[in-house]
Amino acid sequence: MNCDEFLDALASSDERRQTTARWHANSCPSCAALADVDARLKKELGAPEPLPQKMRAVWAAAADESPRPTPARRASEGRLSTRHLPLQLVSLAAALLLLIAVGFLVSQRPSEIARQPDIPTGPIAKTIDASAELDKLLAQVTALEAELNKTSKQADLVDVRREADLLLATYNHW
Repeated sequence: MNCDEFLDALASSDERRQTTARWHANSCPSCAALADVDARLKKELGAPEPLPQKMRAVWAAAADESPRPTPARRASEGRLSTRHLPLQLVSLAAALLLLIAVGFLVSQRPSEIARQPDIPTGPIAKTIDASAELDKLLAQVTALEAELNKTSKQADLVDVRREADLLLATYNHW
């Protein structure tokens, strides 16, 4: 076993790989440190912290205060309520207005089409030359790649300038 395979073997469900990883950790100080950190993390994250009594009381109080629907309340929610009647009337009026507007637009549409004879009404078929389209697409990809390289160089330049400014600000007494 080598150090690159150590963490995968330690986390493996295979007992043989875990044993091999432990043997490797006995002979390798850096992997032994990793195994120690792994064990501490599993210990700390494995045992959840108990909820304090004060928080339990708050949790229980919140659970008790939540409204529970009674059968009478559930039945009344199913029926139309009179206090929502104005809202329902406004919604109905808006729906009727929308229906009238759509009907008016649809009835006007055929005359507009008759006035514009140059608009084709049947299905339009267009032939596509796949190789030409592919060549165009490849040219666009190449142009984008060149633009990306140029932008990357500009970004590197900006980073270098930023580092230089930071160094000049830090060591401005020279």
